[in-house]
Amino acid sequence: MPRTPRPAIERFLEKVEQTDSCWLWAAACFTNGYGAFRDGPKQRRAHRWAYEHFVGPIPPTTVVMHTCDTPRCVNPNHLRLGTDLDNQRDMTAKGRGRTGSRNGFAKLNDDDVRAIRRLYRPGPRGGAQRKGFAPREHVAQQFGIDGKTVYAIAARRARANVPD
Repeated sequence: MPRTPRPAIERFLEKVEQTDSCWLWAAACFTNGYGAFRDGPKQRRAHRWAYEHFVGPIPPTTVVMHTCDTPRCVNPNHLRLGTDLDNQRDMTAKGRGRTGSRNGFAKLNDDDVRAIRRLYRPGPRGGAQRKGFAPREHVAQQFGIDGKTVYAIAARRARANVPD
């Protein structure tokens, strides 16, 4: 007689170490540190499975964010829905992201950003630079970047976290 498969919730909970706050996934993880749980034919991120099981459906193009910043946590009270942009902003606000000069691929450090803002100021409608400031192309050439990047930095559309 074929064996009846155990319920998914039973298999899920046996892979969780519940602490006072986080419920830590104690089984297989993806390379990015998030728990991996097989429910049916495919493997899923454990925190997403937990959200769907304990809270409700996850709309398309929505991410499940951790308020505790612990990828292995599957505690539904630590999970909330958001957009990719919400997730990026949360990461930056908490200082977790490798943004700006902390990014290994960044060409500019914070001092460079401040220098660019001193050298170039966009006009009132984003046009030509204001009088007394260097042309955007000259600033771009000095720092080895594109003129659009100079504008984005000066207008605080890029590297807005760097104070003057």
